[in-house]
Amino acid sequence: YPYQKLDTEKTIKPFNSMIFFATDGIQIYYKGKALENADKETLKAVSETGEYFCDKTNVYYQNTLLPIKNTGALSLVTVSQGEDFLYDRKNGEVFNGTYRLDEKSAPYEVIGNNSAHSYHLIFVARDGVYFYNSKTKKQQRIGDNCFKGKIKHLSNTVFCDDENMYFLNAFETFTHTKSNRHKLYSRNTEVVCFDQKEGWKKIKDIGLGSFGSIWTKNGKYYYFDNLGNEQLVNDTVFEITDNDVLTELLSDVHQINVDRMREIIDQKKMQALSGEVRLTATVRYGLPRYSYLVFVILVLVLGKCIRIYARKRGE
Repeated sequence: YPYQKLDTEKTIKPFNSMIFFATDGIQIYYKGKALENADKETLKAVSETGEYFCDKTNVYYQNTLLPIKNTGALSLVTVSQGEDFLYDRKNGEVFNGTYRLDEKSAPYEVIGNNSAHSYHLIFVARDGVYFYNSKTKKQQRIGDNCFKGKIKHLSNTVFCDDENMYFLNAFETFTHTKSNRHKLYSRNTEVVCFDQKEGWKKIKDIGLGSFGSIWTKNGKYYYFDNLGNEQLVNDTVFEITDNDVLTELLSDVHQINVDRMREIIDQKKMQALSGEVRLTATVRYGLPRYSYLVFVILVLVLGKCIRIYARKRGE
């Protein structure tokens, strides 16, 4: 464990039961480092998890003072398969650690908070749509702002604008190594438009909303999933095509569990909906196997050309 010598001669005590915090009665320390200008009377964590903190005026990531003020509307946003971000709901500012998304594009609208069908949060601004690339550690633009009017979140993964319905879809791609092992090549999050907004009505939550929810339109019934890829449910929106399953899901008597939901999907009693992919956020972790082959071929060809050139020069 790292050690940090405290720059004080005073007695050190824990601070407000906050982990990693201590005080000498005047200065507040986080992991042994002083918090600049921190007000010990109002200092608190932004959320139960994460390392963002604030007092009545200032905002911190760990022991670093961030270049914004506390508006009283700070929250932590995240995806179950991704990273945490500090989000100011009042001015639309976003931070990943000390990295600040371009303030010129703010305010940002966050899509995918707590989604289990996303590897990345999607940040919508007037001048485009962005995500944070965890490999490059930078904000990345993935397209124009294609949304019409106000965005409304119907679940953690399904949302709509003034005209259309959308869902998030996450998937990974792999390449084979020489030892025939799968190696992660990319993680992808898609924004998929699947229907028009008008006519959709929510019927009920499944598993108190933790599993998903039942919706209806034009006499058909649909399941919006919240379980996600980690629970082996790789699709997001399903049409319920089996009447017995519909009765079971709508009943207040049946106790539905995760295994039963997966069984219903595996038995094709719900059919996954597709749609038009409008935006894709991709983080690549390496080159596919054929790229290495192309590189080797180019090196060999270049080497041969150099030898031929040298031979002709010698003649």
